Amino acid sequence: MPNYSTLFKTIFMKKYFTIFLFLLSQINAGTAVAQDERPVIMFRGSDDNDFYNDRGKGTDDAYTNGTGFDVFYNKNKKSNFFLDRWLPKAGDSSVNTFSVGLMHVMYTPSDITRSYYQPNDYAWSAAMYGSHTLYSFNPVKKYAFITETDAGVMGPAALGKLVQSTVHHLIQDPAIPKGWDNQFGDDALINMSFTAEKELAHVRNFIEIIGSGKVSAGTMNDGLDLSPEIIIGIMNPYFNGYMGHNTNTGSKKVQVYLKYKPGIEVVAWNSLLEGGMLDKDYTVKVSKPETNSDKTADEHVKGPHPQIENLVAYTAYSLVVVYNRFSISYSQTHNSESVKNTYSHTYGNITSTYCF
Repeated sequence: MPNYSTLFKTIFMKKYFTIFLFLLSQINAGTAVAQDERPVIMFRGSDDNDFYNDRGKGTDDAYTNGTGFDVFYNKNKKSNFFLDRWLPKAGDSSVNTFSVGLMHVMYTPSDITRSYYQPNDYAWSAAMYGSHTLYSFNPVKKYAFITETDAGVMGPAALGKLVQSTVHHLIQDPAIPKGWDNQFGDDALINMSFTAEKELAHVRNFIEIIGSGKVSAGTMNDGLDLSPEIIIGIMNPYFNGYMGHNTNTGSKKVQVYLKYKPGIEVVAWNSLLEGGMLDKDYTVKVSKPETNSDKTADEHVKGPHPQIENLVAYTAYSLVVVYNRFSISYSQTHNSESVKNTYSHTYGNITSTYCF
């Protein structure tokens, strides 16, 4: 039996960790002095998983996992990085926080132990990509612009089979994923998204209502996301900045609040659900009866490209706890079906951050 643990450490802990350190090294050396006494650097780890389920019934299908690591940083002077120079800022009073990160996501059908193609289900699909983001908040006018650029790969090059098999081996899950030979082929992913947020109302420092609109375009996904967000609890103002709410003078050291976010996505394209733009001839394994026999034989045929739902509704709610420089949150997201003739899906998220 292959030693998946060793493979995991060799490939990820060396190759991709080296890439991540290189991205981190590109952060401007001028971050030694923070903007307005804000933290200089923040690390974030995030994990989406459909095993985290508020109904007590964890699954292993549809959007089954998304793991990300990010480094956020403030700059005390104008950035010289070519992407940063033209990204939109939220006015003269803006607090600008940048980030670089690495993300890995996976989709699988409902039965991962089957090696054959499963119709009317989500396809086997994985992607790995790096991101560069500017979070620009205006604490005076209470709005923000968030611009993210992503670049990476999907298909076998994204190592979905290795990652899922390794995780199941390490946690001793008896369900062995066998269908990765049916995944979409390799393809390049380049995407950009722009999000605008604006405070719609607030009640003292206890309730905030935020309106949000996001547009995405590229080879990974194209679409529009519209949603309000209600935040209730003991908290610092949302538009103080992504990291500014942790250690600023006069800010609350302990915060506990709830977030509720219903939304609608208008989806024009999603490579992870319907196959890449360049890959048109991927194959899947099916079984067919052998001639004059009750037995079946394996056959590889051209894979169908699923038809996505162009309108997807979702509801997300979360609990956030902040103590000084550390925060942790737990959330649940309920999605309507993303692919026609499939099913709705629920997944959870655990995210933690630490500021320096």
